[in-house]
Amino acid sequence: MSNTDPQPGAAAFFRGVIAAPPSCERCPLRGQKVVPPEGNPHAKIAIVGEGPGEEEVHYGRPFIGRSGQLLDSLLRTVGLDRSELWITNSTMCRPKSARYLPMGDMYVDLGPDEAKRIAAKYCRYRLLTELSTVNPTTIVPLGGIAYEAVIGTAHSIQARRGAIAEVDLATRARSAWAELTRLHGHDPASVTT
Repeated sequence: MSNTDPQPGAAAFFRGVIAAPPSCERCPLRGQKVVPPEGNPHAKIAIVGEGPGEEEVHYGRPFIGRSGQLLDSLLRTVGLDRSELWITNSTMCRPKSARYLPMGDMYVDLGPDEAKRIAAKYCRYRLLTELSTVNPTTIVPLGGIAYEAVIGTAHSIQARRGAIAEVDLATRARSAWAELTRLHGHDPASVTT
């Protein structure tokens, strides 16, 4: 599979699931280009990364840079192929540089991880709705921000390594919608561009 040819059907499936994530236009860190998920929409395993890197943004595909090459190698080691999986990220864009982010009456200086964490909060409802639709039996978050986006609470990824957590995606999605409403101060679905 080349960097420019996503798996046929995955992008169309995703567009059918969520045409426009409801919180992008309100996210203070939204990037310029959305990188949609790809893979088998009936996958039993979903891989969730933290967010796209520069190469992923350039080609518009998840996990094709150095991390993607490592993922492909690890998948081959356990006898899996990308085409069998659903591959997504906790954020669909590479968040804008957030050196000074306006927050109310002040500006906040954010590091890259905190910027990703804030962007993931705005993208969480989209992620959980997407995962609910694909309905995999196993979700593998790669990194602390991805874990927090799926589970809903911050934990050290090292402390949770190898642990199995039961996740009710519908309940988590409702919780994420409530959080979006709180972040926006109103119903995010009512936002128009």
